[in-house]
Amino acid sequence: MSRTSPRKLHIEALRIVAALFVLLNHTGEEGFFLFAAQPATSPLCWAYLSLSILCKAAVPLFFMASGALLLTDRREEPPHVTLTRRAGRMAAVLLLTSLGYEIWHCRLWETPFSVLHFLEGLYQGSICTPLWYLYAYLGMLVCLPLLRRLAQGLRDAEFRYWIRCLLLFQGVVPVAAALLWPDGAPASGFSLGWAAMQAVCYPCLGYFAEHRVPREALSHKAMGKLAAGCLAGVGVSAALTLLAARRSGICTEAQSQSFFTLFTPLYALTIYLGLRRLCLPRPAAGDVLPGRSKSCHVAEDVLQKSCGADPDGVPRTVARSRWARLLCAAGEGTFFLYLSHVWIMNLPLLRALRTALCPVLGEMGATLAYLIAVFLVGDLAGWALRRVPGVRKLL
Repeated sequence: MSRTSPRKLHIEALRIVAALFVLLNHTGEEGFFLFAAQPATSPLCWAYLSLSILCKAAVPLFFMASGALLLTDRREEPPHVTLTRRAGRMAAVLLLTSLGYEIWHCRLWETPFSVLHFLEGLYQGSICTPLWYLYAYLGMLVCLPLLRRLAQGLRDAEFRYWIRCLLLFQGVVPVAAALLWPDGAPASGFSLGWAAMQAVCYPCLGYFAEHRVPREALSHKAMGKLAAGCLAGVGVSAALTLLAARRSGICTEAQSQSFFTLFTPLYALTIYLGLRRLCLPRPAAGDVLPGRSKSCHVAEDVLQKSCGADPDGVPRTVARSRWARLLCAAGEGTFFLYLSHVWIMNLPLLRALRTALCPVLGEMGATLAYLIAVFLVGDLAGWALRRVPGVRKLL
């Protein structure tokens, strides 16, 4: 909802990637669970499964972008302002959206509208399950003054320790348990508690990735190591998923996701830092970043140009090309897409488009084209609504 001024292109790109991942996560057997229709030894099965695992970074990326923008000292504001202006505005948006979904469900299922049932569903967050992360985002906004103190007070070494703990206890330990108990690991009695909550850890990791990782650290070598770690993590998660399905003989969409989120913090950090590196402004004359090629400089110069630096040394950038302006415009409409994607994905015209493309592009190709169409419709609608007086403040 918040925007940087001048605009940070990697944040806008992050919003777009997160929105596309959210859409893919809600395609079921047409995309997200399509790997189950392929033989386990098929390259297509592994490719589709890897894409499904990576798309679990959608919500973490959403929270990381928010944390990068909202947890800085430049966003300081009294707690009551945060509660009334940010959290209150988000609560109003969720109320209106949930009311729209409840009316839609009543018409769809031909049931009478009940205020009590609506309030119960609103309280439980069950009116529209795909919006669960926006309820979590509301909780993050309520706790924003506390999260800001937490993020700003942690040292870089403590952030790295936090990341290692997440990867160890949510990734390595479950993998070891799955190998130790092949027929099903017992439920663990250990939990990182609040430190592993998505609405807490990922906003803080976004702050770390944006404000504590120097741009000199975003070298080819460093990004290559992160990418290799992601490939290894995806491979382990995919192998355990297929192995569990083979042993149990059961592979439902719900059960297959047991190992999808093992290394999600690593995927989210790699995507964030990769986009940040890609969208860095071209250095001033004489500045050389480690591992930078001339072609990379040219690509960055096409997107944006440097226009000085903020007092803390963070370079400011302005959109330079039509591609950069298009990227900013696309990022602008993503919040409306988060709210309305369930409606848009069920539009008869878009469903017919996917059906028509299946014989030409295949199942996954048709689904990806369909998702791009859903994104364009929702994003353009969100971009247009933000031009309506009074609506811009909500979106």
